[in-house]
Amino acid sequence: MSVGDGIAWLREAREFESDRCVTFARGLEPLELLTRLGCDPSRAAPMGLVDATETYFDTGVETIRAGASRGWAYAVETAGARGFEDGVLAAVSAATEAVLVYGNCNPVAYLIHAEDGEIVCGFEAYTPGNRFGTAPTGSSPT
Repeated sequence: MSVGDGIAWLREAREFESDRCVTFARGLEPLELLTRLGCDPSRAAPMGLVDATETYFDTGVETIRAGASRGWAYAVETAGARGFEDGVLAAVSAATEAVLVYGNCNPVAYLIHAEDGEIVCGFEAYTPGNRFGTAPTGSSPT
């Protein structure tokens, strides 16, 4: 894929991971997003999808790949779901907005939108009518 493909490579990621957790944050740099996810950015190193997956399966060490596209930072977790843990998306969205897409092999899948430290709306893909957050019907929280 070329640089102009943006995040099209995410389609490939689902082939390697049992859990899929991708966190997007508007206006952040990738290292700031990693910090907000609770990672130590001093341990960051260039790593492709295959290397990240092999690192996890060989060592059990969680890997999170980060980058940016069109004003949004993103973090793709290899066989992990740090972004889906309680309070993490609120921290990521402080003074900005964030979107999380999570799925696993059970099948469970969530889409959650947060702004300024608050979950605005979230739902499980298989029951989209059961929403949660400060504005679960889609209206503005203010």
